[in-house]
Amino acid sequence: MNETLSPNVIALIYLLASVLFILALKGLSSPLSARRGNRFGIAGMTIAVATTLLITRRIDLTLAALDDIAATPPPRWTQPLELDEVFDGWSRIATDPGPFLGLGLTTGGWLESALPVLAAHERPAELAGDALIHFDVRSDNICFWGDRAVFVDWNLAARGNPLFDLAAWLPSLAAEGGPAPETVAPDAGVFAAALAGYFCSHAPLPPIPDAPRVRAVQLQQAMTSLPWAARWLSLPPPDGSRLTGGV
Repeated sequence: MNETLSPNVIALIYLLASVLFILALKGLSSPLSARRGNRFGIAGMTIAVATTLLITRRIDLTLAALDDIAATPPPRWTQPLELDEVFDGWSRIATDPGPFLGLGLTTGGWLESALPVLAAHERPAELAGDALIHFDVRSDNICFWGDRAVFVDWNLAARGNPLFDLAAWLPSLAAEGGPAPETVAPDAGVFAAALAGYFCSHAPLPPIPDAPRVRAVQLQQAMTSLPWAARWLSLPPPDGSRLTGGV
């Protein structure tokens, strides 16, 4: 969620906890090493619980900050969210599916059957609203200062449904070891297809010279938003090798 709790750091912490649990089981298999195994188990549980509590605390701080943003009157120069051109991802993929299929998220057969449904939901009417929208909520745009979550990088600010900002954050949260999107905000799934269309259509684009990590981040969020969209729309799970463990 920031430089001190990046996705890689979270993954390493949980990996360490898993190793300690394995060592605990191994130690408990013998009376001679049971005490040591018990210590490993306690250490692993402590690390896992502490990390989960920290993530939960930061989720609460972020939700509170999103409420504050939604209660702030938007500047007059902000544009309606529903008019933004980014909500055409699935239409772009329909025109040229090759780059998306190259990501390994779905097979051609899955895309052919699911695309009409996804495209029909790429620009939902629920985008409309009068609240201030950050429009680029993801974990690297959130800083934590004491008991506050502070949002940075406001160059895309718009006005619309405040639920969209929450929905936009959920794929990166899930990719970092957080809960599934529908666990945090069950109603936010109305934007899942729109978000998945953006990430899935932009992840295969050429790297941005001044921001070389952007495409990797978009792929990471595509890997969580597309299954979310499939669940929301009652589609079969995406069957690409990248999501099924083939790569």
